[in-house]
Amino acid sequence: MATRKDGAAEEAETIPLALDVTGAKAPAETPQVVVDAHGLPYLDKRLPVKKRVADLLGRMTLEEKVGQMTQAERNALRSQGDIASHRLGSLLSGGGSVPTPNTPEAWARMIDAYQLRARATRFQIPLIYGVDAVHGHNNVIGATIMPHNIGIGAGRDPKVAERTGAVTAKEVRATGIPWDFAPACASPGTSAGAVRTRRSARTRPW
Repeated sequence: MATRKDGAAEEAETIPLALDVTGAKAPAETPQVVVDAHGLPYLDKRLPVKKRVADLLGRMTLEEKVGQMTQAERNALRSQGDIASHRLGSLLSGGGSVPTPNTPEAWARMIDAYQLRARATRFQIPLIYGVDAVHGHNNVIGATIMPHNIGIGAGRDPKVAERTGAVTAKEVRATGIPWDFAPACASPGTSAGAVRTRRSARTRPW
């Protein structure tokens, strides 16, 4: 609906709705209307990024900063409302953590739904969603499955390695996910890298 312009800069406001339900099942969560944040310096795209970041950080509480530094597995949420109540900055899908049905369209809808929950926070900071697509977007049915990094490295062809990354990036982005935990920077020649040997391309740079 059309609304009148507010002259004062404000953080986002969440207004719960009280519903009287007759002859139907009430929603599990209380519906709400969110009035977007507006007029604040961190929202002004004309300002330098450094100034916008400083303004935003100066407004955040310690709890909000901790929440923004927290990444939770999506299945750890009790409800999608946890995103706003814990001010989460990031979610991820680990192995086998998929929507139903497991299609690119369902992935995109799921990510969009999570982003809407992030809009119900004071500063409406977008959620960063990550996925472990280290050898193709392997969680998604129909995605192109790539060899592990160690197999790509054994091929000794940097152009093929670049191409596999480009294909994976395109398929990950098509599902609405902005962050892939790849390529992994690991070396099988170190004790730490030994655990992830299969994700190591080689012991030396190309």
